Amino acid sequence: MLAFYLAMINSPEEQDKFILIYNEYKDLMLNVANTVLQNKADAEDAVHEAFLRILKNLHKIDKVFCPKTQGFVVIIVKNIAKTMYSRKNKIKKIEVINDLVGIKNNEVAENLDAKFVVQCIKNLPETYREILLVRYYNECSTAQTAKILGISQDAAHKRIQRAKQMLEAMLNEE
Repeated sequence: MLAFYLAMINSPEEQDKFILIYNEYKDLMLNVANTVLQNKADAEDAVHEAFLRILKNLHKIDKVFCPKTQGFVVIIVKNIAKTMYSRKNKIKKIEVINDLVGIKNNEVAENLDAKFVVQCIKNLPETYREILLVRYYNECSTAQTAKILGISQDAAHKRIQRAKQMLEAMLNEE
């Protein structure tokens, strides 16, 4: 993989600097990414992306073996890993919502707690199920939710409140 990165660098001095950075920090970066993502393959992808960003910012690194450089590479890989984690969770969220509207979702089926919550939401009257989907899945404010559903802001607030109460009651029954 190192040869891939070196092919992107023109000057021998910059190549030497990158080799030192790569050898010094690759394991640390992998550990940081794996701590966030809890998945080795995803962590390796995060480290690869981080090295590509380091290549773009190689001119900002003066000393390879210093706390500032270590912090720089750790921040880059941690931010990439957090972004990947967020995207992954957003996909899971979309899958749960798809299940709510009737599309089969094997990942949710494997998680009994999530499946139970999904079933409870499905059992809500359509008005309340719809308002929860718009408000929480789309992460809309109450005002935005009201506008999307064509109701007043007060009506949206009250429906959200009632839907949450109904859902809580259903969850407490089990």
